[in-house]
Amino acid sequence: MQGRICSRFGSHLVFEDVSLYSADYSMFHFCIADNEHDWREGSEQYSFIKHCLASVDKQKQPWLIFPAHWVLGYS
Repeated sequence: MQGRICSRFGSHLVFEDVSLYSADYSMFHFCIADNEHDWREGSEQYSFIKHCLASVDKQKQPWLIFPAHWVLGYS
């Protein structure tokens, strides 16, 4: 599956054991990270997520998709 995502969207980064992806598809921007690893402020993954979310062109991709393995939080 990972190989198909990489070849389909053409954007793949790896930090140590953590795979991070950012891709645009039509009007969707995907930020895919692994919240089973450290994603707290100051981590490499946090920096990737922050940059990925900040770099969205909302005129071209008004939909932002951020899937995760676990619930990130709720109230």
